[in-house]
Amino acid sequence: MGGGVGVRDRRRLAELTRGLAEWDGGSESALTAFLPEFHSLLGMDQSFSYKLEETNKGFSVSYLAGAGFDVPRGTKAFDQFIRNRLTGWAGFNAIAPEPTQRNRVLNWTELCKLQPSASNAGLIEIYRRIGFREDDQIRSVICDGASLLAWVGGFRSERFTERETALFAAMVPALERRLRMERQLANAELCSASLTLILENVAAAAFIVSSQYSIVHTNAAGRLMLASDRAKTFERIDQCIRGGAPIGWTVLAVAPRGVPGHHVIIASDPDRDEALVAIATRRWALTGAQASVLKLLVLGNANKTIAAELKRSLGTIELHVTAILRKANVDSRAALIARYWSLRFS
Repeated sequence: MGGGVGVRDRRRLAELTRGLAEWDGGSESALTAFLPEFHSLLGMDQSFSYKLEETNKGFSVSYLAGAGFDVPRGTKAFDQFIRNRLTGWAGFNAIAPEPTQRNRVLNWTELCKLQPSASNAGLIEIYRRIGFREDDQIRSVICDGASLLAWVGGFRSERFTERETALFAAMVPALERRLRMERQLANAELCSASLTLILENVAAAAFIVSSQYSIVHTNAAGRLMLASDRAKTFERIDQCIRGGAPIGWTVLAVAPRGVPGHHVIIASDPDRDEALVAIATRRWALTGAQASVLKLLVLGNANKTIAAELKRSLGTIELHVTAILRKANVDSRAALIARYWSLRFS
């Protein structure tokens, strides 16, 4: 680390890095505690950070914090500025920041080289209305790969020095780690809540099972099945994972990144399934042959297995599957199965 960074600077950097890693503010971003220290360390007039969420009409501000300006007023003004705008307003691609800008610390001169100031006219105007000093700006677009995590930076009337740029650059990896973790935790909580809701609305016993045959999650119907005959239920789950699912049981393999493989297992009621196939046949205008294929497909059977069961050629089954996907307006077997089960509630 160059730029005239001394021992005292390194000590403060270590404290800030540790603070980012250890921050425990519940749902509040660590940026809230980080920005005042960041503001002081770099001697800013105003410090500023925001996160975005993409909507059907453009972007909105999902988080904004700062120091040295009226934050509530600035948040409102900035949010109004970016609404209904897609790209071209931020000085970078807000959907997928350019590689030359990701996790790099840039000052105003460098930013103007990347994007002429004329194209930033609207952004400059909103900065002025918020009260930012635009004599110099220093910022980094913190990213996880091509995905924007947050914009972090500041403004002041004097030029930022090489030392201050080096200090900021040294903090970027810790910021990226912390913000990536915050996003992952938020997504995990959302996915967990969504998964619970979905399984509880499946009109059959449903289980998420690990590769070690441990039930990670089940719905109310699954809990009733376990209470009724635990040994028999585990026996059937074992059959599903080993490739011999009982009639009426659907098995879907799930392989999340960085996690051992799991299975989603649905123990269906054959009588209800007959009615559901009939609903799907009417809704999607399926032929009799396509309905027969669908009945086996939604149980997780491969095309080869369906062909053997129906005594048809593999090519014929593939044509039927393609037609079913088209009529159901989906692009994958997994999406078809999800849409099929959703017919219970439509």
